[in-house]
Amino acid sequence: MDIRIKTSCGQSFCARQVSKAYIKTNNSKQCLELFSLDKSDLEFGNHFLKTFDLKKLYPNEKSYDGFKEWDFYIREAISKIGDYNVVLASKNKRPCGIMAFYERDRQFNLSYIATWRDLPNKDVAYVGKVLMHHLFSEANDSELLNISLTPTHATPRGKSCREFYSSLGFKRSANNCMNLFGANFLQKAKELEKLFEYEKLDDQTEIDSKITFVI
Repeated sequence: MDIRIKTSCGQSFCARQVSKAYIKTNNSKQCLELFSLDKSDLEFGNHFLKTFDLKKLYPNEKSYDGFKEWDFYIREAISKIGDYNVVLASKNKRPCGIMAFYERDRQFNLSYIATWRDLPNKDVAYVGKVLMHHLFSEANDSELLNISLTPTHATPRGKSCREFYSSLGFKRSANNCMNLFGANFLQKAKELEKLFEYEKLDDQTEIDSKITFVI
């Protein structure tokens, strides 16, 4: 499904919506949307890099250790638009996550994945796991053998990505990589569906409607 996007400053671009996830929190349901970005979305990426300010979304932190690395990985993922598979997560048309990966030798290399708040002091649940669900589904559809990544040592807000990947079944190797070799990726995706309802959108028809992406 292609959706015409209009940024808050009046710039527009076309992003292909690939899925939705419905998450129940505090007796309410929030919707996360995933968009696949390609070369036609480079203008959006450049605008995002100019306007994004991670610290403004976390104004009351006691420590900003690891924020520099966190910001770097977000920007690196955005810079891969047009070269890698780049997937953007949003809530209410506000970006809150990014993932960049590519395929080689029947495996995905997960180069970057990062999540952040959509609004100051407003956390968004399960963004990383919704993105990983998409990755597992793609790996299953492509009949891949492995997903490989190199985790960062940075722990912004005291959170370790190594723990996140370990909880998903990734195993450490001798060269500091983590792998999910030989996994049942369909089963991995279904396990995550215990946390949210996932809807994959297969319709590729372009919709001539404009929505606002607030960045």
